[in-house]
Amino acid sequence: AVARFVPEERIDAEAHLLVEAARAAIDQVPPGDLRVLWGRALLGQARSAEDARLAATLVDVPPDGLAVDQDMRWAVAVNWVALGLDGADDRLASERLRDASDRGDRAMVTAEASRPDPAVKEEVWQRLHTGGYPSLHLTLAAARGFFRRSQRELVEPFVPRFFAGLPGLFTEWEAEASRAYFRTLFPWHRIEPATRALVDEILARGDVGPMLRRLLVVGADDLERAIACRKRAAVDAAGAAGAAG
Repeated sequence: AVARFVPEERIDAEAHLLVEAARAAIDQVPPGDLRVLWGRALLGQARSAEDARLAATLVDVPPDGLAVDQDMRWAVAVNWVALGLDGADDRLASERLRDASDRGDRAMVTAEASRPDPAVKEEVWQRLHTGGYPSLHLTLAAARGFFRRSQRELVEPFVPRFFAGLPGLFTEWEAEASRAYFRTLFPWHRIEPATRALVDEILARGDVGPMLRRLLVVGADDLERAIACRKRAAVDAAGAAGAAG
């Protein structure tokens, strides 16, 4: 809801409020699943360096009654890498020592794709599209880390490349892989009419098969809904501000 339906200029502030509310709730709800749910909510909305450090404290020194698992620890480590925080590589290495499993393999790939470095982004993009990862699971792990709202300017050149390559990719890749690629890499950080226009450009082409067309139509519908929700939220906020004034 925060990522898709809150107006762009308010996302960081609303995410921070949710982090604060989640941290308070962790101490207020009974130990067990509810604390874990609030903990995961906090980790998922830690968009700023300040909140990312709070999330790290939560998993490094968890309060009584909060069970921290390895997925939560990986979420913090990957977020630190994406934000370019000092100590991110040390944290990543520490988690790798804890988890040498295939889950750790995927997390490491996601972290690498999340680095705010143009050379890394280009390398990951090439690997995504040339069979550079040995399995679909690792390919999707890289895709999950690629487009990040905090890196919008950095990843902007790849957005039109994503759309332009879809018809060929859906011809060359197997159905399961192409669907998973679309759903994982779709640039949801860019909820705006310009993204809808890119979808429409592909739909207007004559080389779009039925499966890709269906995914694009559904994606366009989801975009329209998110854009409309953001507009309504902006109007409501303006009205509330006017009433307060």
